[in-house]
Amino acid sequence: MFNRILAGIDGSKNSLVASEYGIYLSKLLKRPVVGVHIVDVRLIEGAFFEDIAGALGFSEYDNLTEKVKEALDQKGKVLLDIFAKECREKGGDCSIAQVFGIPHKELINLADPEDLLIIGKHGQHKNLTQLIFGTTADYIVKHSKCPVLLTDEIFKPIENITVFSQKEEVINFGLEFAKGLGLENIVLINSKKEDYSEEKLNIDYVDLPLDCKDSIESYIEETQVDVLITDKGNYKLQTKVNLLLK
Repeated sequence: MFNRILAGIDGSKNSLVASEYGIYLSKLLKRPVVGVHIVDVRLIEGAFFEDIAGALGFSEYDNLTEKVKEALDQKGKVLLDIFAKECREKGGDCSIAQVFGIPHKELINLADPEDLLIIGKHGQHKNLTQLIFGTTADYIVKHSKCPVLLTDEIFKPIENITVFSQKEEVINFGLEFAKGLGLENIVLINSKKEDYSEEKLNIDYVDLPLDCKDSIESYIEETQVDVLITDKGNYKLQTKVNLLLK
């Protein structure tokens, strides 16, 4: 189903959950997982960093930049080492990669169309980076060539999947994902009642008002969905669940 699983790691609580799902799905789907850390050069280069350095009273700007870069590099290596150790202890097939650049652009460049990219809904320094740069998740969902799993704040094993789409490609993707995880049941919201008997899954069809965003969000919350698979255009649904966007 996927060639590789890439888990974005930045040290935030949400990225730790993303890494847990990366290892978890790697084992279930028998695919290699790559822990990826991007050192955000925007925080150490240009006018933004220079203004902060000046405000803090640092006069040797170039020397400070190099020290900060070294510290961020070391921090990333520590995060990746922790990920690799956990992955090995859990019997996963993993590797690690660290790159200097702009996180959303580098993550997109690293991911192939046949991969699965996993990131937290909110990363480190959420309020600051969103104010200045926009969110990494927003950009990745809009521009990624591969499916993207946006993880919520708590890890839990995936026991149920709901698909919200009328696109055959997305529905088939959801069915394959459910089978890959060894699930027996799946819910399809507002999907055509096609014959999926050959899929060997118990399918529950649910119809909700297409123009009522609140009813969809309420249904997802009330039924305690573990993963909602939907079109990338629905990534801003306000739900406390993991979103897998195709």
